[in-house]
Amino acid sequence: MKGAGGTEGGIESFWIGFLMFIGGIWMLIDAIIVYTQRAGWLSRYIGESALPVFAPLGLGLLLLFFNYKSKIGWIVSALGLGLILVEVISRLQFYLRMELWQFIVVMIFILGGLGLMLRSFRDYASSPKMP
Repeated sequence: MKGAGGTEGGIESFWIGFLMFIGGIWMLIDAIIVYTQRAGWLSRYIGESALPVFAPLGLGLLLLFFNYKSKIGWIVSALGLGLILVEVISRLQFYLRMELWQFIVVMIFILGGLGLMLRSFRDYASSPKMP
């Protein structure tokens, strides 16, 4: 019977590795706490007012509603959306809420599961046997 990847590898090894990998990723994501800061990357330099962040988008939308074929309007609108996205992402802070032993277990699950999945694609018939 052919296994994972059409080789004589182990289907059991693949599924055990897959479950370990998914479980490790879930435990890692579950331990991450996301906070927001008062000021983002742009608002640190231009003040905490939202007007400089939203002004390019407003100007771009104004130009687009006046003439939707305006390339400048599309560029300014895209730049405005980009500035807003940068400001929102730069306000995020991530904290990992786990102890060292928990982090080591999560890494064993993720990397061990990935190793088992990759090993299952190997052809066991041609691999050297252990003594």
